[in-house]
Amino acid sequence: MDMNHPPDRMLLKVKPEIVITFKLLYKYITGSVELGIVLSFFFLWGCGIPTYPHLDPPESSTIKEPLEAEKIFQFGNNPDNNANYFEGYELYYKFYSTDPSDTNLEEEKDSIDLNPSLEKLLLLKYNRMYSLDDLTQSPLIPIYSENKKESFYIYIDFSGITLTLNPYPVVRHEYLAQEIKAARYVSTTDPEDKELVGFFPSDLTAEYSDISEDIISEFCSNIYLVLYVLTYGSYDLIHILHSKPAYLGKIILLTD
Repeated sequence: MDMNHPPDRMLLKVKPEIVITFKLLYKYITGSVELGIVLSFFFLWGCGIPTYPHLDPPESSTIKEPLEAEKIFQFGNNPDNNANYFEGYELYYKFYSTDPSDTNLEEEKDSIDLNPSLEKLLLLKYNRMYSLDDLTQSPLIPIYSENKKESFYIYIDFSGITLTLNPYPVVRHEYLAQEIKAARYVSTTDPEDKELVGFFPSDLTAEYSDISEDIISEFCSNIYLVLYVLTYGSYDLIHILHSKPAYLGKIILLTD
């Protein structure tokens, strides 16, 4: 756990000179420094300074990056997150060229390492994965209340794409009642006309909005898939919370 951001405590930073000013003001009015301190606190608390709980990503020690030819990502549930806010995990992906001369993957990974955030992923055009059976499901990988403090592994398995010709990877863990089929929610020519598609070779073409023509080559029949995980939660049923993204690794997928 990041001890600089304890999940059960909200931090309110106020300039010391402001506090001193209110102490003197209320002392003059009431003759009581103690009452002045109390009134100062309530005044400043009502100023609307936003404070939100903190969520941590999965511990790096629980992440097992797949070999390039493997098809299974793995990370562990983080039981240290505050169960009042923690709800599960989200997955974000991006495709990259396998051309050895293409350095975009390494450069963008370094950029994310310097400023790890959901905003950074979106800036680099990473895309969220969706549930094939429920487009509105959020987070993609829910963790039930009774399991939030448990230590267990979560797997994202792409092996069925080649073994059983199932174009959708499955998410599973020991407490999940049913495997979750993960899909891409992308558009073709009309940005407003989106559809759920899988990761079968026929689905991996520049026809879709999440694949750049630059990474598709007539001389190469595969591309990299890079995956990040973020812890997901909510506060006051209004504010959505995300942890920093954690790198899960990359695998090779065949293209048409």
